[in-house]
Amino acid sequence: MKNQSRVLSVILPNNKELSMTVGVKDRGQDVFKQLFKLLGTSDLTLFGLSVEKDSQPLFLDLEQKLSLYLPKSWRKNTSKEKVILSLKVQYFVENVQLILNSDTRQLYYAGLKGRVLRSKCFEQEGLYFQLAAYALQADLGDCEEHNFAYFSPQGFFPFWIVQKHGNDYILKHTPALHRELKGMSSSEAALLFIQEAFILSDVPLTIYRLSKVIIKASQVQIQSYV
Repeated sequence: MKNQSRVLSVILPNNKELSMTVGVKDRGQDVFKQLFKLLGTSDLTLFGLSVEKDSQPLFLDLEQKLSLYLPKSWRKNTSKEKVILSLKVQYFVENVQLILNSDTRQLYYAGLKGRVLRSKCFEQEGLYFQLAAYALQADLGDCEEHNFAYFSPQGFFPFWIVQKHGNDYILKHTPALHRELKGMSSSEAALLFIQEAFILSDVPLTIYRLSKVIIKASQVQIQSYV
């Protein structure tokens, strides 16, 4: 049977979207091969592909066919909805110097930043403000002294902190921490962000759950969730 072409999108950790054409018989590793070319790197060892499954993000086994995870309507080419995979950090290293490719390092930073925004370590509230300062320096450079609202709190703090303190409080108190980093390079600020993010217990974490799936016969399979 011919390996018919289908279109899908891959969302990167920095929220950029890549569209690509794959075959119905292709596997996760075939998507990675295209990502290597599109991103100009072959160093994606720490990343995995995830898909929404039962309203939860599930990491794909890259050796398995995409059709095992994607809707039947995608295989039959009758889907009216965009099929989306996400490239996410699956494995964690605190020493970012081990990531040699600078573009890969930026994706890793963006992936951890996304996890910090979803983090709920309520007893470490102060750390989120320091992490936001590192992220602001990494993303925007030196603090803009005369611009009160030069960043969106929602892009640098978990929702529960924004909800607790409000935008005005965050915009008033965060710049002081940001100003302390004046002159620091983007790469150095990103490195400090990554190192400090590991203090949050729910950031360098992939959850594994047992679930029953039907593949010819009923069997127990371990699935990894984001």
